Amino acid sequence: MKASSITVVLTVLVAVLATIAAATGLYWGDGGASFPFTTLRGQTVQIFGQGLYRYDTVFYASGFKGQDLVVLSLGVPLLLMALMLSRRGSVPGLLLLEGILGYFLYIYSSMALGA
Repeated sequence: MKASSITVVLTVLVAVLATIAAATGLYWGDGGASFPFTTLRGQTVQIFGQGLYRYDTVFYASGFKGQDLVVLSLGVPLLLMALMLSRRGSVPGLLLLEGILGYFLYIYSSMALGA
């Protein structure tokens, strides 16, 4: 059983968009600096102040940058490898493709809904 052509197109689209999103999060910098911010509850937190995560706390921005690094270094290559295996009709390749697509769905939906 091979992956269908629509699966191939959509998987390549996911790989391209994930690469763009993760690279933007890692490499886009506007030269800003972190700054303190007082929350509605009166707590003072440090805001990251740079790039895509400029309005997030330093803690969250560091986690998001780590997630972007994992997507670029492991997620996208693993996705493309699973796609190649599934195109050859490999059942483990199809299962890996399903799992890694679920991973991308989880991380990017949690980023979108967490905002």
